[in-house]
Amino acid sequence: MAPDKPIEDPERTIPDAGINREFPQKIGNYLIRRLIASGGMGTVYEALQEHPRRPVAIKVMRAGMFSEAGLHRFEFEAQLLARLRHPGVAQIYEAGTHREAGADIPFFAMEYIPNARRITDYATDHGLSTQEKLKLFIHVCDAVHHGHQRGIVHRDLKPGNILVDSAGHPKIIDFGVARATDSDMAAAAHQTEVGQLVGSLQYMSPEQFDADPNDIDTRSDVYALGVVLYELLSGQLPYEIRGTRIHEAASMVRETEPVPLGRIERSLRGDLETIVQCALAKDRDHRYQSAFGLGEDIRRYLSGAAIGARQPTLAYQLRVLVRRNKPWFAAAAIALFCVLGGGALSTYLYFRAESALAEAELHAERSKSAVEFLSDAMYKTWPRGWGHQASIADLVAALSERVDVVFAKEPEIAAQIHSTLGWASIPLEEFEMFEQHCRSALNLRRQALGPLDESTLTSLEDVALAQTIRARYEELLETRREIVDLCAGKFGEDNIETLEARDGLAEAYELLGSYREAREIASDLVDLCQATLGEEHPTTIFGMSHLANIYLKLNNRDQALELAQRAYAIAEAQFGAEDHTTKWARSVLAAALISVARLEEAAILYDQDVPQDPGILKVYQGAPEISLDGPQLLVMWETWCPFSQRVVPIVEELHRRYQEAGLRIAGLTRVNRSSSDERVELYIRDHGLSFPILKDSGKSWSYFGATGTPYVVLLVDGRVVWKGSVGTPADLSERLVRQLMLAAATNP
Repeated sequence: MAPDKPIEDPERTIPDAGINREFPQKIGNYLIRRLIASGGMGTVYEALQEHPRRPVAIKVMRAGMFSEAGLHRFEFEAQLLARLRHPGVAQIYEAGTHREAGADIPFFAMEYIPNARRITDYATDHGLSTQEKLKLFIHVCDAVHHGHQRGIVHRDLKPGNILVDSAGHPKIIDFGVARATDSDMAAAAHQTEVGQLVGSLQYMSPEQFDADPNDIDTRSDVYALGVVLYELLSGQLPYEIRGTRIHEAASMVRETEPVPLGRIERSLRGDLETIVQCALAKDRDHRYQSAFGLGEDIRRYLSGAAIGARQPTLAYQLRVLVRRNKPWFAAAAIALFCVLGGGALSTYLYFRAESALAEAELHAERSKSAVEFLSDAMYKTWPRGWGHQASIADLVAALSERVDVVFAKEPEIAAQIHSTLGWASIPLEEFEMFEQHCRSALNLRRQALGPLDESTLTSLEDVALAQTIRARYEELLETRREIVDLCAGKFGEDNIETLEARDGLAEAYELLGSYREAREIASDLVDLCQATLGEEHPTTIFGMSHLANIYLKLNNRDQALELAQRAYAIAEAQFGAEDHTTKWARSVLAAALISVARLEEAAILYDQDVPQDPGILKVYQGAPEISLDGPQLLVMWETWCPFSQRVVPIVEELHRRYQEAGLRIAGLTRVNRSSSDERVELYIRDHGLSFPILKDSGKSWSYFGATGTPYVVLLVDGRVVWKGSVGTPADLSERLVRQLMLAAATNP
């Protein structure tokens, strides 16, 4: 463990007045304005982004925490975080590295929330009633669930990371930042050795005190939500651990039951008290298994319906008692057995104790097996002579070879290892290996836990992602059908889990080019969302925009335009111009306007011109400037990205087809740690690319708000008329460029 010193308040906010202003004047494309806060993980500044001009929050991580491999994984995980799209999650605009004192230090540029208050402070300042607090908290659960569905665990939920803006809308900040900023495997092992704990101690789950980053799942976030809800309703924390030592805090959270809410406030007795107890269960198997489940129970409570959580039974309480006091309980049970001569009660307690001891021995044996397994794999990849260097790829391969043999009788452990190895394969660009590990984890979880277990469904989603990355769309369609059937059976036809699964099925048909089937599913989905969630819910707005997008591919331009206009109007009024939901709706509306040759209206939607200084560092081929005349296509891409690898050859086809008609194309690449100048030049040669390829410092990517790769910006006479992520070649060639050229020809 780290030095056992008293715990201080982890949410140290540094006031603006009288602070030490020795901080960088500029980080990337951001002018630093002031220091907002500083803590153990890093420093947060308010900054001004130059292009587009907007306030942002910059989180700069602490120096000295990152190896080369750690920075590599940081870049990959940061791309995942940038794909979060929910009105309740503060968007990450950009993640990069800042050079300081000869070291690359990761930073995040995030959505800045002016005049925001911590959720607990907001509730106090506005005198919210219990009902109003619960309604506000439901939106928080929905936002956390959105991140969980995309495989991202927050790991540091607390009031300081749940802000409420002046309009009363909650926003979660720092989603997934703790995971993305973990270092590589070696550093992670060191952190575990010294007992580094990720998270704010007052809101940490019992399992987080073990300091094992691989043992954290979505239920740790559920526990943190329970602590926040307890504090929101009662005005105090379930445990007051400030001033205590770390081992004392860990013991308190693991073993002490918090004071029931009903004892603090009589009006909180009953179902509401039970909901909070369920969220705060020591054993995560007895907690709500998802943030969605917690939110749903609160909805049931508010509507007067029966809740899903129940008071702990005597048997459950006895199991908890046994688990906390295994040696003592075993001895006491055996002694009682001897005294009573085998009476019923003593027999029951004896076998309970024996079971608990057996369980403890089993967990110890599992831990020993896991350590031996990892040690053996690392030994096999250890350098055997001068000149040999073991890589992360070598370690992944060594682990892959033996996992099923070593853990043949422990399918749950084997499944978790396969899942971890799968995700480790992505930064290595081993996408086939990613799918193989995902399938192995899925098969093991199906057999051990059943098809409806949450872990099984997560593995099925991982398989769907692997199939999307590898463009195996026929298989993806079957996987998406299975997910819909399982969600409908587990949650019900009109549950949000099932609704989102149906949207994934529509997308699978779309990827296959089966637009009519996609339209039928998307149309039914919009009707269901409107009936169950309401027209202003983000899932409904996403569904409307998706349906409008499908109409465009079917050439039903009038229907597409009408639906896209409605979705955008609702999103902008409900969430504001810079929200993720609004941006997606704006992108679809702009495409619909281009399809009917209304370029001026599309340009007004964005009101953004080409930057004066695009930040070009190197010209691989072609002209170094971005044209200000006629139609132009900018594509941000990377050599390692499988989606870029499919789209860039299509860009070359478009260049050859439309060059004489006046289309100008430029490819911008940032050449991050997953690439190199040599690799870009080889890619240009291998694919016979003839359009201009430029190396971007990051200014253009940041200016245009690129999220992931490939990202496309369409311009006419230097003005943006459309921008967004492009997942398939069909999206780029059929729906956008051809229609843009036709529109430009009719608008000379």
